[in-house]
Amino acid sequence: MAETLSMYMQVYKQKRAVFESLKLFRTWYPDVPISIFSDNGDDFSEVAKAFDATYVPSDMRTVVGPELRTGNLMNLDGIYELFRRVYQHCVSVDTDWVVFISSGTRTLRRIRSFPTTAHVGARTNSFSPELTDHLVRKFGEKMYVYGTSGGGMVNRLAWIQAYENNRDLEEYVQYDPGVALYSDLAMNLMMFINDFEYSVWDEISEIHHMSAPIIRDSAFDHGYKYWYDREWDDRLLEAYKFRTVKDFDERYL
Repeated sequence: MAETLSMYMQVYKQKRAVFESLKLFRTWYPDVPISIFSDNGDDFSEVAKAFDATYVPSDMRTVVGPELRTGNLMNLDGIYELFRRVYQHCVSVDTDWVVFISSGTRTLRRIRSFPTTAHVGARTNSFSPELTDHLVRKFGEKMYVYGTSGGGMVNRLAWIQAYENNRDLEEYVQYDPGVALYSDLAMNLMMFINDFEYSVWDEISEIHHMSAPIIRDSAFDHGYKYWYDREWDDRLLEAYKFRTVKDFDERYL
């Protein structure tokens, strides 16, 4: 039986970039379940409706401090809220896998080969040496790394099991402050402490990475910022609805 997919997206601003990312995803996956979670930013309800997605508004902002072009800073409360939102998506669908799509993720084609581990990403980034040593002492020798950014995936049932079993990361912040700052680090850590393996997945590229691009024939490309800070116009939704650009001013194409 073919493996099944659903999509999780968290949104704040950048409505044009979100729209273009969803448009590409729906080109290749017209029918899979999508959940769009607001991070207490702009109203994306009409965008979600256009793409037949479930929209979940929130008055809680998970991101704190300066927002970086390459990632967002959070705190541990924000990390836990993100975990809860992903869990909410996971229990609302019945798919094998959940892919994390961001406003800077392009979908280039359908997936040809699904992962062989419970969570995957484009590359391996290292935990701090102190956190790695602590994990080795507590759980044994493994490759403790992280990298589940846009285009990354988790096994849906594995996430549910991990979330319900142990999502407490308080113990680990003292060994690596990034646990409370970076969502991909925290997500991978939660999976590790619940004995789920991570691996690099060749279906993700990072062609536009500023310092270390990854160029692959991939289903997803993370880090595409072309549509960031572009003007938004509600007529885009109408054009998408009818799959036409008739009577559109060229600047909106």
